[in-house]
Amino acid sequence: MSMQSVTNPGRLITKIPQLRISLTVPCGKKCVYCRPGGEGFDAPRESEMTVHHVVELSRIFVRNGVTDIKLTGGDPMLRPDIVEIVRELRAIDGVRSIHMVTRHHRAGSLAGALKNAGLDVLNFSVDSLDPHTWSAITGVKGHHLLIEAVRQAAATGITVKLNAVILSGVNSDEIPALVDFAGEFGAELKLLDLIDDVPGFSQTVTPPGFSRDRSFNLDTVLDRFRDEASYADLDTQPGGLGHPMPRFGMPSGATVLVKTANEGAWYGGICEGCRFFPCHDALMAVRLTAAGELQHCLLRDDNLVDVRSMIDAGRADDAELAIRSALDVYASARFFDRRELADLRKRRTIIPLALSVKPSPANPSSPASIDSVNS
Repeated sequence: MSMQSVTNPGRLITKIPQLRISLTVPCGKKCVYCRPGGEGFDAPRESEMTVHHVVELSRIFVRNGVTDIKLTGGDPMLRPDIVEIVRELRAIDGVRSIHMVTRHHRAGSLAGALKNAGLDVLNFSVDSLDPHTWSAITGVKGHHLLIEAVRQAAATGITVKLNAVILSGVNSDEIPALVDFAGEFGAELKLLDLIDDVPGFSQTVTPPGFSRDRSFNLDTVLDRFRDEASYADLDTQPGGLGHPMPRFGMPSGATVLVKTANEGAWYGGICEGCRFFPCHDALMAVRLTAAGELQHCLLRDDNLVDVRSMIDAGRADDAELAIRSALDVYASARFFDRRELADLRKRRTIIPLALSVKPSPANPSSPASIDSVNS
């Protein structure tokens, strides 16, 4: 998929990001690694987009080349109209896939209806298989309900994926068990490192004894996965953006992705001068907040664009121009490899971003090859 650039007429844009739509602000949990508002920023429930807003803004994104949508939050399962939202999004011509991220047990009982409405993937956040550890991470009880929801969803035949944020000394010893659990469903398990540069994090929401030093070096598990895996390659977000992730086919039947902030990432002109650069988030997706604002990255709320208000005011053309301009940011993104990122983080020096792309010599369509991961 490609489109013409708005800011540079004549240039063909081929790096089209995934659209991540935050449908709610709350999620019902108090995870130690998250912030109020989740992927977006804290806001009152009454500011959340209606089904109409979600669909109309998604139509504009799809008309301009976006094909993959992920529903996030907060937690999408707290929306009473979630099945309707999925059904309406699936009806948009050009949508290739719809994923949803949740840690709510309601997803189990609704999995069949969501699948029939057109949802392709249910992605559960399961940070621990131990109820006590899970409660320490999430701040609530009900672990057994989540595990049962995963099993219920898998029984419907919908594709199930699992996420786990690995915290040193908390759940880092559970990686083999999580791999085996994913293998029960032939599921993909994504292991994520702790994003330690998220604004809005408050020690007041964390249990006693927890600190941001809980970051676990996921590089330490890569060799073990390579030794055990039947195959190993790289995976990226739609559009080839974000962080390339080593992917391993495991004997248990699970596919394991390892997302660290070390392998390399795509950054664009909007990152120039940003105090978080180079960050853990990078340009992995374009986001809509629950309030209907364009959000380029996870870390900043000082450059949001209120496209929902444009729709409400009958200025759909202005909303489309803003969205196309946002997509241009990804078109000019440049890939920084592992060595460059390590050097940048060591120096914490802001450098001008070259607008040229540096594809892997081994595979021009990919930002990196497996050889660069092993280097």
